Formats: sequence, C-alpha cells, structure tokens
Amino acid sequence: MNGLLLWSWALLNAGGGVLPPATVSPSVAPAHEAPVFYATATVRERSLADATAAVSVIDRGEIEASGAASGLDLLAGVPGVSLVSGGTAGALSTVQLRGGDPNFTLVLIDGVAVNDGSYQVGEVFDFAGLPLSAVDRIEVVRGPLSAHYGSTGLAGVVQLFTRSGADAPRFGVDLGLGDASMRRGAFHLAGAGDRFDTFWHASYEEEARRVAAESRRLGHLQGQLRFAADDRTSLRLASRAADWQSDDYPDASGGPLFGDGALRHAEHRELGASLRWQRTAAEHEHRFEGSTYRHNLTRDSPAIDFQVPAAEEETRFERTHAAWVSDLHPGSRWQLGVGADVEHDAAENRSRLFLPPFLGGEVRGDYDRERTQGGVFSELLLRFDRLTLEFSARQDWPEGEDPVRSPRAGLVWQPTAAPWRLRASWGRAYKLPSYFALASPVALGGNDALRPERSEGADFALAGEGALGAVRLAWELGLFAQRFSDLVDFDFATFSHVNRGVVEARGIEGWTQASVRDLRFQLNLTHQKVEDRQTGAGLRHRPRTAGQVAATWSPQSRLHLHADFRFASSSLDQQIPVVDRFLVDGYRLLGLAASWQLYGAHRLALRLDNLTDERYETLIGFPGPGRGGRLTWSWSLGPR
Repeated sequence: MNGLLLWSWALLNAGGGVLPPATVSPSVAPAHEAPVFYATATVRERSLADATAAVSVIDRGEIEASGAASGLDLLAGVPGVSLVSGGTAGALSTVQLRGGDPNFTLVLIDGVAVNDGSYQVGEVFDFAGLPLSAVDRIEVVRGPLSAHYGSTGLAGVVQLFTRSGADAPRFGVDLGLGDASMRRGAFHLAGAGDRFDTFWHASYEEEARRVAAESRRLGHLQGQLRFAADDRTSLRLASRAADWQSDDYPDASGGPLFGDGALRHAEHRELGASLRWQRTAAEHEHRFEGSTYRHNLTRDSPAIDFQVPAAEEETRFERTHAAWVSDLHPGSRWQLGVGADVEHDAAENRSRLFLPPFLGGEVRGDYDRERTQGGVFSELLLRFDRLTLEFSARQDWPEGEDPVRSPRAGLVWQPTAAPWRLRASWGRAYKLPSYFALASPVALGGNDALRPERSEGADFALAGEGALGAVRLAWELGLFAQRFSDLVDFDFATFSHVNRGVVEARGIEGWTQASVRDLRFQLNLTHQKVEDRQTGAGLRHRPRTAGQVAATWSPQSRLHLHADFRFASSSLDQQIPVVDRFLVDGYRLLGLAASWQLYGAHRLALRLDNLTDERYETLIGFPGPGRGGRLTWSWSLGPR
C-alpha cells in the first residue's frame, strides 16, 4: 500500500520542493492626485506613503480598465506574486508570495479569513470560486504578518474587498459571451442615504473546453449593509455564498497532454458572514468584529497510473472568529492600537481510497478535529516630521501548543526635500499544521505531533514620485529575504508527515509608473531565488523572473484602451507520468482590452487574451489557454 500511496501524498501535500520536495507593487500604487489608502495588516486604514510594509493596491478603476476575467489575472502582475494553477477555470488556483507555498498566503474577503485547513495541499483558498465582478479592490501585503493575524500569513496577505453601495449605480446588469462556451450574467442592487448604504450582487458564469475537456459552473451571491446610528457609531453586516462545480485534471496527473484524460469532479459550497460594530471619537476608536466561514467540498478523483489510487472525499471546514480592537490617539504623532481575538475552527473528512483487493481494498481517511486559539496584539506608530516608526507584537495561545510570540518592526524615512523615501521592515510569523497533515490516519501519513511552521523575513525599498515636465512618475525598488523553517514535509522512509527543512527566498521586486495626460505606462518586475538550504535544490512553481508591462489610454472620457504583456521565466515541476522532465518553459502573453461608454447607461467591454496564441504550459502537461476573447454588455441606472 505504501508504494501506491507514496506519490499521492508526497507530491500533493508536501509543498513545493523537487525530487522530493523539501517544503515546501504595485500596479498598484499609482501616483493619484488623492492619497491611496490600504486597510490590510494595520489597525486603522492609512496612506500607502505611511506603510512600512510592501503593499500593493488594485482599485476598481484598474479592474475595469484591464478587462480581466479573474482576480488571479490581476494578481499575476503584482510584484512578489506567483500563481499555481492547472491553467483552467476549474483547476485549483492559488497565490504564492515571495517564494512561499500557497498555504503561506492568508486570504481575506472583507476581513473574513477564507483559507480552508482541510485541503490536501494545506491551508489555501481557491480563487476559482470568486467572480471578479463582485470585487471592488484588492490589497496585497508581503512579508511575515503573524504580528497582526496570528497563525497563517507566513509570507503575506491578500485581501479582496467586495463592492459597496456608496459609489455604485442603483441598479446594474452585466451580460458576457466569449469563446470556450463562456457565458456570464450578473446584476446588482445598491442604495445609499445619509445614514446607510447597501449593495447586493448575484452572478452566474460557466465555460467549458477552454483547455481540453475541463469545465466550470459558478453561482455567487454577495451583499452588505452599513448603518450609522449617529456620526460616531456604525454597524456593517456582510455575507457571501458561492456554489460551484468543476471538472479538471488531477494534480500530478500529467494533465491532458501526458495523463490518461480522466477528469476529477468537484462540488464546492461556501458561506461566509461578518459583523463589524465601530465607535469613533476624537481620541479613540473601538470596534468589535465577528465572522464565520464554511466550505464544503465533495470530490471524486480518478487513479493516476498505478501509483495513485482513485479516491472519493467529502470535507467540511468551519471557522468562527471574534475580535475587539481599540485605536488610541489616531492622527496624532503617536498612535496605539491594541486588541484581542479568539478563533475556533473544525474540520471533518470522510474519504476512501480504492486500492486493489490484494493490497487491502478500500482504505478510509476519515478524521474529525477542532481547535481553538486566542491572542492579544498591539501596534504602535510614532510619527515625526520625516520619520514614521512602527512596532507590532502579538502573543498567541494555540490549543495544544506552546505560546507563540510574533514581533514586527518597520520604518519610513523621507529626507528633507528629497524626491524619494526609504522603507524597511522585519518580522516573524508562524502557521499551525493543516488538518490533513495533522489529523489524517497514521496509515495515510497523519502525525499528531507536528510543530507549527515558522518564517522570518525582512525587506528594504526606495520609493519616490514626482514630475519630469508633463510626465508624472512613481516608482519603488526593493530587496527582500525570507527564511521558512520547521516545514511540514512528507518523509518517504517513515511514510509520515514530519517537520524538517529550511527554505530561503531572496529577491528584488519593483514597479514604476509614468503618466502623461490621458496615457499611463506601468512596469512590475520580480526576480527571486528560492532554494532548499539542506540540499541546494530549487523548488517547484517558482519562476526566477516574472513581471508585466501595461499601458492604458483614455482618449475620451467614455473610451478606455488597455494593453498588457505578462511574462515569466521557466520553473521546476514534477508530474507522475513524466519521469524525464522537470522544467516548465517560460511564457509571454499579450492581452488587449477596450471599454466604451455608449449613449445613456450602456457600456461595452472587449477583452482579448493571448493575442499571439502562445503555446505554453502552466504545469508539465497542463497547457495554458490559447487565443480567446469575450464581450460584455453592461447597463446601469442611477449615479455612480
């Protein structure tokens, strides 16, 4: 039995290493006239110019101008970000930050953590379940962030903010058609008054055979209500539900090119809700936040050659979180934020692996597990004329573990009369083991004695903005280094998950933007080296160089034209049926988009992807989508 299961659990769950695995800017900070604010990994929303961490913000204007089909298409152009996906709409699609594994990235939707700790690949969020039409803004904060969020966030945080009624039309409809039988429909209702605003969004989308025989169907509901009892007190309620099905090619199967063509079928149901009460005064701000998230997954996976048996699984993951935060002396030279939170999560798994009768037949992988953790945290900001200092610290008490301390420090220095500023930060983070590695039966490699994974990282950057004649310039160039240790890996000798290995990631990331009248150019670039310090081997799914060049032109207020050129160098990979190849070639993808506000409230948007029909792979045997396009008609009623 061990020989048959070895590839399955080692490749799918041990992280991103190779032979065997050992583990494992902003498009984004444009020179707007008004300051750009961010609200992730900080007690209170603040300006990007005041950020000591590496922060990228993608606003609704950029989302619409790009014509992107998914949040992953946008995140691919952010410095420090790389994607892991089978290249299809239905494949598991995750984000890596600065060389970390996908389960080292904490994902939030309106402040609700949506990482699922029951996934076999670790605690991840599948971006395939979130339509971009519901998203108002995306924020990416890179670096260890347990000082703010506790467990998870070893490499950083991605937060998606859904749309609100404050700046949306009262009623809107979007209908889209495209290649690969793509059909998309969405509508929203919005309202706003002196004391409230509300936004409700519903959408459905489907496509099939964009790559071989894969397909996906997604239904999504999202709504929120904000009510202000008076000038100081407000209440916000939000909810989100998604129901989606997909047929894709299993991980490590060699995809449609080298696999046997059998598809994996999955059905997902997600439900999240949150509440936020806030009281503001001149010298302080207090708020209570509560949230709940649930993800149910039913999946049937075919066998992969003779090494991995067919499997059926049903998982349920639930998380409930509550926090109290107080912000003292906001806007003054010193600002102190303190808070406490408690979180409870639980996972239930009912799974079967179908071995041949002479090897034992059906093997159960069932488990039921839950845990509670609580923590206290603080954030101190000291503002001087040209210098901002930030000190953060958190103490957590995870159930069944020793207490964990997570410090962080950062600074921003703006020399007198200089057109540039210096930013630097350092921090430590930890992550509890996933339920799959921790709670699975011993026969499938579960190990109840696993320790938390840890990281330590630092970065340093120079940034500036100004004007060169009629051209407005903004730029940032930085260095980063991060070490991941106590990584949860699969041990071949003992057929068990163990803590071992140290991975180091070092690199350069930067962006620059030039704007002149109605034309804007942008370049984002990341160059990194990620390796196992014990063996010197590189890790899978980490291209050495990646980036994007984009241009947006608005010759009229009603017409916007956009072009982007995305590129990545080769990366390591491994697939079970392919024994003599370990490299995925790089790619270069050209995309074009246009949007035209017609008479009245009608709008047309066109997006063309992979215009040169580049033949490339996202993983070995998993071809990326070829040339394609989609057309969207929108109609809205009321002011925007």
